[in-house]
Amino acid sequence: MAAFQDPAVAQECKEKGNEKFKAGDYHGALKHYSEAIERDPKNYLLYSNRVAALTKIGQMPAALEDCDKCISLIPEGETYVKIYNRKGNIQFFLKEYHKCKDTFQKVIDLAPESRDATEAREMMAKTDYAVRAAQSGPVDEQQQQRAMQDPEIQAILADPMIRNVLGWLGPPDQGGDPKQAQQAMADPTVAKKIEKLMASGILKAG
Repeated sequence: MAAFQDPAVAQECKEKGNEKFKAGDYHGALKHYSEAIERDPKNYLLYSNRVAALTKIGQMPAALEDCDKCISLIPEGETYVKIYNRKGNIQFFLKEYHKCKDTFQKVIDLAPESRDATEAREMMAKTDYAVRAAQSGPVDEQQQQRAMQDPEIQAILADPMIRNVLGWLGPPDQGGDPKQAQQAMADPTVAKKIEKLMASGILKAG
């Protein structure tokens, strides 16, 4: 396997992939990027290239996996924020609004003056708009199902204080108490968790 690995050959594969990508042959690009990764598996930039190809052909879960792999391989002290925007855009597409805002914020934290940060701020605003629109629209059952499988959402729903707040937000005849809920949400930690539930589609306002 070690003999098969060759960064120079990987670069050639990457360039072939770039040519296919520019020509709109995303499956062809994917094939070359995948070979490039086999040839140089610790090159984080190659995973970012493959993310772009996977996104174009709609393989979003695989693209997210490559985003995380790319991020895990970025050398300490090196900044590569493009991958966070790519990841955030995929999460936005999947309506994982509770996740993508954190991802876009990472871009702003790492490179606040960059063009990538400008894009991230625009996407955060777009995410806020999408969340507001979803709140006033019908329940998206697929979005809710995906959210319920998210360990972060599961942990929030298991939090005793959040369970109390959700009860207080319910109808008065079922123990609802808006004043109690409002007081609880004065705590920034509680408010952020409730905001996450709303962004995930689990909780509807009003």
